[in-house]
Amino acid sequence: KKMDEYNMQLKSIKFNLCDKKNPTFNEKIYAEYISAKTLANMKSQDMASDEKKKERKKCLQESLLACQSDWDIKNILLKKDRKGEFQCFKCKGYETVYHQLQTRSSDEPMTTFVTCLKCSNRWKF
Repeated sequence: KKMDEYNMQLKSIKFNLCDKKNPTFNEKIYAEYISAKTLANMKSQDMASDEKKKERKKCLQESLLACQSDWDIKNILLKKDRKGEFQCFKCKGYETVYHQLQTRSSDEPMTTFVTCLKCSNRWKF
């Protein structure tokens, strides 16, 4: 098992040394900012280029935001030309979103939940 870990680390180091998009990693090794002992124990995330680190951080933030229950509504707000199906009774705007759920028995129609993106008014029918 120890040999497998060693081989995986060796492959990771080789990949990052050969990566054309990560020239700073090579420079840090040649300038001895990273010692051989440190290099042997580095994780692949630490070897990644700054661009890749930013990309991973952005992806993580998007994943965390997607876990929020109102993620869809917040992303719809970014689209300025959005016109909804329903008019808000409170502000008379058409910037609305809706979803439908079966809240009663199956022979009853689905319940429609509407949210106004302008004034955050919510209603159902």
